[in-house]
Amino acid sequence: MSENVPSISIQNLRHSAEERQKLFKGLTKVGFLYICDHGVPKSITDRVKRLSPDVFLADKWERQELAQWREGKLSYGDIYNEKDQRVVNERSDVKLDKKEIDEAFFDYISEMYRVGEILVYWVEKVLGLKNGALSEAYGKDPILVQHINYYHTKPNERWAFVEHVDRNCILTFLMQSEVGGLEMDFNGRWEEVPFRENTFTVNLGNILEHATYGVVKATWHRVRMPANQKRHQWPTFFTLSPKSTLFQIQDFAWNKDNYQRRLIEERARIIGNDNRHQAEVLTPDTNILEWLKEHSKEFEARKDFPKVDSQILEMVSRKQGDEIGYDVAENEFRYQNYESKK
Repeated sequence: MSENVPSISIQNLRHSAEERQKLFKGLTKVGFLYICDHGVPKSITDRVKRLSPDVFLADKWERQELAQWREGKLSYGDIYNEKDQRVVNERSDVKLDKKEIDEAFFDYISEMYRVGEILVYWVEKVLGLKNGALSEAYGKDPILVQHINYYHTKPNERWAFVEHVDRNCILTFLMQSEVGGLEMDFNGRWEEVPFRENTFTVNLGNILEHATYGVVKATWHRVRMPANQKRHQWPTFFTLSPKSTLFQIQDFAWNKDNYQRRLIEERARIIGNDNRHQAEVLTPDTNILEWLKEHSKEFEARKDFPKVDSQILEMVSRKQGDEIGYDVAENEFRYQNYESKK
């Protein structure tokens, strides 16, 4: 269990230099934070937790109906795993209350946006940046992508997610369940990042790392599932708007050489340390978004990634989608022509 992830009280950041120093450590040395005293009403998080299991107990027709629904504030994408036929073909009498799901998760996403804005404000403060510097670098209106992840019960321990960093992501808020399994790579060793009551786990993405020339750390992490346990978790990804133009903040250009070395290390970890791409030049000036998309490890292209034992419901603001002209949650399962329900 890691003792290295600092616990940050949102309420204490304004009055406590010690709290701000803990935040600085989390940003630059760890890449993970616990966020407490955040002001998110327990009624909102409890409602989300209560509604989530039924999403995965409902059959594929009921879930597709939610994905095709157009009357709410959110847009939905039900991400099936094509090899998990046990789940895809299930029959169920569970009926989903689309309006309640929509209200509950819209309220939850709104709270994540609020707390995220506060956190970014203090990130800028502890890094010595002017107010708004980070949002200028990655765009003033990030797209919040909300997931419910469900990992099925299996008799053996297995990976729910293999090691990765959050790509095309500024930062991620995670509401964990009591079932543990999240681990981070801290200075070359894997450490558990356990559940804490009324606390969000935050990890930093490649976008924030790249914008700061690596001063802010995007940390590798993974999820291990214990045997005979099922698990729900609720990650909220703060991602770039398709209309954003990412640029690097020159206040951190002094770290360019260190960032160069880290990129070389990341390159080997992402694609493997072989000779396939040895001739390619990777520098702090590389378009890191395009490079990562092109050179992800082969497992990300496989249909059973991350594992066959997971299901995901994805949600985004319909208003944001209309503004950018792109429905982030849209996928093939929304329009799959299933046989008639019997």
